[in-house]
Amino acid sequence: MREALLLAIYLGHVQIAEACLRHPKFKVLNEKKFTGNDDSFWETPSSDDAQFAPDITPLILASQYNRTEIGIGFLFLVLVLFFFRFNNGRL
Repeated sequence: MREALLLAIYLGHVQIAEACLRHPKFKVLNEKKFTGNDDSFWETPSSDDAQFAPDITPLILASQYNRTEIGIGFLFLVLVLFFFRFNNGRL
């Protein structure tokens, strides 16, 4: 999932990046990351054929390639996740 999201951002495919961010697996992995239980989502597999560096996040990549629409969407998603996290899931 990480490679697909980063590749969509790199190539500038906004709809594919948004679909990756909305995917249930991404949401579950992201919730684990926020709770501190698992940091494996952003770790690159141990294979040598990984296209992106292990410390690259979607926001960093979107910023590097001036993908403002994707960057704003990702920041909005992070803001919503933090809001729900600290308000016990209430709006």
